[in-house]
Amino acid sequence: MRGLGDTVAALFGPEGILARALAGYEHRPQQIAMAERVLEALLEQTPALVEAQTGTGKTLAYLLPAVLSDKKVIISTGTRNLQEQIHQKDVPFLARHLGLPFRAAVLKGISNYACLRKLATLTIDRADGAKARGPASPDSDASVRK
Repeated sequence: MRGLGDTVAALFGPEGILARALAGYEHRPQQIAMAERVLEALLEQTPALVEAQTGTGKTLAYLLPAVLSDKKVIISTGTRNLQEQIHQKDVPFLARHLGLPFRAAVLKGISNYACLRKLATLTIDRADGAKARGPASPDSDASVRK
């Protein structure tokens, strides 16, 4: 881990890639500590719970270790705005400046997917001669909402 940990510190350091690529970049020791902990958790396949204040640079502190680890990583966001920021700004930034090949994809939130349980209640019941079943009322457990 020490080799990649050194890489994390160098990338986030005052003379690192981020400092050279981002106008007004601030060296933040908390960001380095978070990135090192995230990388350690990814490499050792252990959980990590990290809490950091606004302005710490959390997004890059978990994205960069994800790329360095060369593992498949799922990043779940609480808002679509953050999801769009990561996909449209942060991922392309890292792709341009890291010089490491990686792939990223966006999966939209749960409200954009069918619930399999609800879908099953709306499927065609082939045993009943192709009679469609659906919810009894909009408030029933089996209703589908947009």
